[in-house]
Amino acid sequence: PLDMYRSVRQRILPTQRCYSNTIKAPGVYTGMRTVGAGNAMLRKEIGILQLDMHLQRLAKVDALDRIPESRIKQKAIKNIKLVIQQYIDTHQLAPDDELRVLAIATLNDEQNDVVVEAIATPIIKVNVPIIVGTTTFTRPPPFNVKSLQWMEDRKNVVIPSDYNEMVICDHAGKIYEGLSSNFLVVQDDSVVMASTKYVLQGTIMDVVEKACKCSGIPIRYNMPLLSEAGHWNNVAITSTSRLLLPVNRFNTGNEIYNFPTKGELFLKLEEAFHDKLMDYVTTVQFEEDSVII
Repeated sequence: PLDMYRSVRQRILPTQRCYSNTIKAPGVYTGMRTVGAGNAMLRKEIGILQLDMHLQRLAKVDALDRIPESRIKQKAIKNIKLVIQQYIDTHQLAPDDELRVLAIATLNDEQNDVVVEAIATPIIKVNVPIIVGTTTFTRPPPFNVKSLQWMEDRKNVVIPSDYNEMVICDHAGKIYEGLSSNFLVVQDDSVVMASTKYVLQGTIMDVVEKACKCSGIPIRYNMPLLSEAGHWNNVAITSTSRLLLPVNRFNTGNEIYNFPTKGELFLKLEEAFHDKLMDYVTTVQFEEDSVII
């Protein structure tokens, strides 16, 4: 994402500095998931999970409300559809293949306009076991914005090659979220997760919360504690590419905990989540003779 951002600024905004080492320009990003990419060209349409939520994230690029939100969303959806269509036209997809679309919005102050760029890449199936570690790290507010600065801030955190994710903890052992995911545990017949006062609510975690409420699964909005890892029944991370992904091994930094089987409550959560997922898919039509705007 950082390389893409720098390329975009160098190509589209040549009068502005391209930040090769650090990001200073205002900008936001979001990563969305397709539904039905493998068969999209047959139907000339494709589903996008939580599209409205993603467009709302991109609209936050203009904190001063100088650019109409409708224009930002219009440019975003046009370019999102185009990169998906271009990828499908030039790649052989299996019926169950899906794409991840990264969209970045930055301001062009000289033209009082917004630049929206997107790129589509295949979602790679994860390898098991799913291993997650911890890092002591502080994410600066605001927590409700996926800023490009957040990409820059986290880039130096090392994720071991056999790990799927690192979750952010404070010095008291409270777990906030993953570097690119939300985090939850099943403990004492409840799903435990950090409140959105302290983390960015992901589009997939949003579906998890709705699934819990519809199926009567209790949620506790407390940050999971490393000191209580021995009492966890199951652990999971959520993100666009991972959906609801159970963790098999969790490394606190001092001790490793294994979760080889899914408990009854987690199985109930999985079923409710997948039942709810399609309710948040928006179908968009492909356009002919489209150009990036």
